Amino acid sequence: MALRLALCALGLVFVLAGGTSALGSRAAAPCTIVAHGASTWKAEFDLTCSKAIASVDVAVNRSGCETGCNPSASVTGGTGHFRCDGISQRRGKQPWDDVNCEGSATAGATLRVFAVLRTFTQPCDIPAFKGTWKVAFGDGTHLASRSLPAYRCIVTKHARVFDNTHVGGSEPGGGYGFVLELRSVDAYRHCILGAPVWNQARHGSAWTTIVRARMSTSVTSIRPNNSITLFGNLPAGYGIGSSGTYRVVAPKLAFGNQTCPAVTVLSGGLAK
Repeated sequence: MALRLALCALGLVFVLAGGTSALGSRAAAPCTIVAHGASTWKAEFDLTCSKAIASVDVAVNRSGCETGCNPSASVTGGTGHFRCDGISQRRGKQPWDDVNCEGSATAGATLRVFAVLRTFTQPCDIPAFKGTWKVAFGDGTHLASRSLPAYRCIVTKHARVFDNTHVGGSEPGGGYGFVLELRSVDAYRHCILGAPVWNQARHGSAWTTIVRARMSTSVTSIRPNNSITLFGNLPAGYGIGSSGTYRVVAPKLAFGNQTCPAVTVLSGGLAK
């Protein structure tokens, strides 16, 4: 049987333990499975059972393997060897990831599976994680499929910055405009796709929002440096001025427990 792991977000932490009664009963031989994130884009899970492991299936409602999750497996605390590959597939309308590993590990050993699980296609924690897991042992017995308990991604703040941003430049057809380039520092595309941005003008000691816009929602608009550029026009009465007359704000965004902190940059332009 293939080992299927489907974890699309890093930072998942859960522990499962079977009962102590004999295999074949509802509480099969004890196993412990722990999943955790090594970093923003990586996930590992450790499976330890009191019997020799032949295969494991873990399935989660994510689609991180669409672009390749490069899974691998190692055995610690014993001997063994596994070979893994990852696929993304749909079950009805819901995408699922499968990391498939086949091999064997001695009783009491820990099977550690590593996968790169980029959360490009959907935000971490949204929708809520759900999944199943089961184990086949070397003696032909197995631990029947059961639900994973609730678990979450590691709380992460994804930084972003404004590059090559200017407000108040003259337009060829007349009037004045702006150019905004919003970049995700760690390539977490949810921080820039469709992100709201505000052009604000200084009036005395206060700032007034004069343009509300959004970055493109198309993934094809993302440049190789993980940024999106937006062009637009200023309202009548606003034009070129001294530095600090304008500022651009990208307000805070949140996707589950993943956040994109607010970012602000000053720019030139004359506020009336």
